[in-house]
Amino acid sequence: MTDEPRLPGLLNLRDLGGTRTTDGREIAPGRLLRSAEPVGLADGEVARLADLEVASRLDLRSVNEPEQAPCTELDRAGVAAYHVPFRGLAAAHDLPDVASDEDLGRRYVWSAEANVDSLDRALQLLAGGARPAVLVHCAWGKDRAGILIAAVLELLGVPREEVIADYTRSEQAVDALVERALSHLGPVRAARARRKVATRPIVHARRATITTYLDGLDAAHGGVAGLLRSHGTDVDALTAGLRGHLLA
Repeated sequence: MTDEPRLPGLLNLRDLGGTRTTDGREIAPGRLLRSAEPVGLADGEVARLADLEVASRLDLRSVNEPEQAPCTELDRAGVAAYHVPFRGLAAAHDLPDVASDEDLGRRYVWSAEANVDSLDRALQLLAGGARPAVLVHCAWGKDRAGILIAAVLELLGVPREEVIADYTRSEQAVDALVERALSHLGPVRAARARRKVATRPIVHARRATITTYLDGLDAAHGGVAGLLRSHGTDVDALTAGLRGHLLA
């Protein structure tokens, strides 16, 4: 797996290409990328995504978020947009506080259950409905995008440790994401808010959060496959589509 440079308007960007499955295959480079919301992009950033041949973006933000922070530059560039809103899990800096990393993981379990219809639709798009390369994003690229990407990796048969490692890579982008979230404040207010926000588990992407989430899904549903089956999804067909569309 390769990490792309964290560009000023395009944070937490990485290509999932090179991620290996337990049967020795791997996600093809340039098929599946993830990032924070691609807003306010400079010309060079749009060109960078064009070089990566990004043809589609999968927007997991809630109903009103795209209006508040439109992805204007990619829309103008002709990148196809698929909006699959996840309800009840807003941008990280807007969420009520949670007591611990584990509490955030339990919130992810609730979100996956509450949004199983959106989870199914997003996975179907990645299994062939959206033309690659597909850029998956929410607001920060770690919570809603983390739930979806973890589901993709689990269904593809990626080892659990690599699923965890991919999620925790978002921790490297937290400082930049916090700075962008606070950029509308003046220097004094931003400094006060930064000290408060930095201690909140909700803004981080730690191992305890993703392991609590994955273990919680295992215990409650037998994993993401069990959750989807309970929703009526043909998981075998979905998995075959994901493997055919994403793996080299």
